[in-house]
Amino acid sequence: MNPDKTGDDLPQRLFTLTLIWASLTISVGFYALVLYLLDGNGALPMAALDGESTTSVTLALLVTAAIGGSSVFTLPGLLMKPETLRARFRAKGIDPASLDRDRLATALFPQYQAIGIVRWAMGESVGLMGLVAALLTGLGPLPYGLLGASAALLVVTRPSRAGLDALVTAVRGI
Repeated sequence: MNPDKTGDDLPQRLFTLTLIWASLTISVGFYALVLYLLDGNGALPMAALDGESTTSVTLALLVTAAIGGSSVFTLPGLLMKPETLRARFRAKGIDPASLDRDRLATALFPQYQAIGIVRWAMGESVGLMGLVAALLTGLGPLPYGLLGASAALLVVTRPSRAGLDALVTAVRGI
């Protein structure tokens, strides 16, 4: 956290963060393309599992996807608590409420970026579980449902100045 920076580079930093988000979002589209191509060629499932194994694998993938999907929403609350971030500033002798919004946004950007990347990776993992489910158990609604859920998670967590500003407001405590 460096409150000495002015925030002039925030638009560029947000653009770069958006590119990272877009690459993860596009990868979910590639997973869907792979499923479509494999389904069209009759190449699924790639692993011959018996009925009981298929059920176990499907359940394990669903649980993993549910954990990944729910963490998209729970991680920010756990890792970016405004009171914790305020305490970090105060430990350096800085009152975050005394900083202008752009300086505080610049100082908070590394935390916003880090949690965003973790959230998007967890959201993308839901789609990856769909791809793995298709490869191991064959098609059905589950792989496409997980890909759709993954895409939705990524869309609702898109990086934005409004999201960063919400963090600034929360940390300022005003």
